[in-house]
Amino acid sequence: MSYTHPNGNSSTVNGSKSHLVYGLSSPIESASSALGEQSDNHHHQGGGGGPSTLLVHSHSTHPPENGYHRTEYTSQPSHNEEIIDHLYHAGFQMGNYADTILNVHGRQYRLHAILLSRSPYLAHLMSTFSANTPIRNIYVSIESEPEVTEEGFAIALGYLYSSVSLELITPSNARAVLAAACFLGGLPDLCSYAYETCRDSISTETIEHWLRFVENIPPPPSEDGSSPSDIPTSVFGPYAAQLRADVLHFLITTLPHTLQAFPSTQNPQQQQQQQQPQPQQCVSNGGKSDGLETLLQIYTRVPFDMFKQAVESPDLPIGPDQARFQFAKSAVARRKATVGNRIEETVVLAFGGSSNSTSAVHVTRKVKKRPLVSRDQREVAIFDWTAGTHLGLLTIAGQRQIHMGQLVRQQINNVREFTSSVDGVKFEWRRTPAQDYELFAPSDCRIASYSQIACQTKWGTCHGLLRYTFKNRDSLLLEALLALCLNRWIDMNCSF
Repeated sequence: MSYTHPNGNSSTVNGSKSHLVYGLSSPIESASSALGEQSDNHHHQGGGGGPSTLLVHSHSTHPPENGYHRTEYTSQPSHNEEIIDHLYHAGFQMGNYADTILNVHGRQYRLHAILLSRSPYLAHLMSTFSANTPIRNIYVSIESEPEVTEEGFAIALGYLYSSVSLELITPSNARAVLAAACFLGGLPDLCSYAYETCRDSISTETIEHWLRFVENIPPPPSEDGSSPSDIPTSVFGPYAAQLRADVLHFLITTLPHTLQAFPSTQNPQQQQQQQQPQPQQCVSNGGKSDGLETLLQIYTRVPFDMFKQAVESPDLPIGPDQARFQFAKSAVARRKATVGNRIEETVVLAFGGSSNSTSAVHVTRKVKKRPLVSRDQREVAIFDWTAGTHLGLLTIAGQRQIHMGQLVRQQINNVREFTSSVDGVKFEWRRTPAQDYELFAPSDCRIASYSQIACQTKWGTCHGLLRYTFKNRDSLLLEALLALCLNRWIDMNCSF
């Protein structure tokens, strides 16, 4: 790092670049503050620290028997501050008397094991060396953590020596410092300070930067407590979810008020101008105010799960349901250019209005399904889903259309019925405890079974095996397969 010392000279040590005025007071109370009592009667002229004074009093209230009296001892800066300043300057900045060499990002840091052991991660790496090793040479690989930058890692290392390192944290590097602190572990104060700097940096100017960040953070678990199992754990740990919640709060509450996008966020004079626009007023974009237009532009780039939460949130200061519905429709219309042709987002205004905790406006998304084709690439059926997880129309062989619900009529738990279009006979797909399926004809006669299996065949990868006992009933086989597809999709994605 490159540091500026009191005499104006600069020195580069430990391989990274940053700037610090040596001797600044720490933003977090230094260790000396725990000693309690301070005074400013005397000024010490030594280096480091501020104009604080430490008083040490005799614990005796009576003169000693030998006649001598102990006088008050005054020191500035405190002894603890002097030690910390010396450790940071001579130890971290200069690398004097180092017993550990840390190699990271192609840089070498000459450091000290006793202070590095504050990090559980580094303590573990050092524990792999013999206690008699004169110089530990440790390699830290952070290539798999792109959020941990060279600058952020250097600041986190400096904090192992002194909290004066906090002076280097800015809104532009705070997230990298947070990532490095979480990576090293054992630094809750540094994590908290860096997190708060991140949170405070969320603004109209930086929101797109934060949207790109939270796009890779999974949403919170669903109401049943389930969450996706294939999403990698973030280096940020619990701070990832906190930052995601902060960005969502900004989108719902702070941003509309900052932009004064809705009448409820405007002062009375602005509301009157909106109701009675004058010819000379600057109103563009089809009559929308500049604040509303900016809000729509930002909502166009919000990840869908956050967009849905924001639009449906009762905390969005938008007013009646009709206004919310029109706003959502405008945002969805703009989002079409960014989501692609295979994704469809829809806005629905529910009948009966909203309650205090729920919105009457609902936003849904569906992915247009590919058609079901045979081995020779003939189109067998097309599933045309409606908004969200609702069943739509099923087109069979390009000729016959039926509603999907006709193939999955719920009877009892784990049992759904369909009726043959040829002879009107009713059949049931029953899900087993092993998550397989069995097909039953009338009189409780099992005529087919399906089980999941993964293997290679001459036609490609096989994902499941269907066994059936009936012959020369192609229509029944096709309808049974379509009903099975719907049963499996419902059981994996939703419940009716």
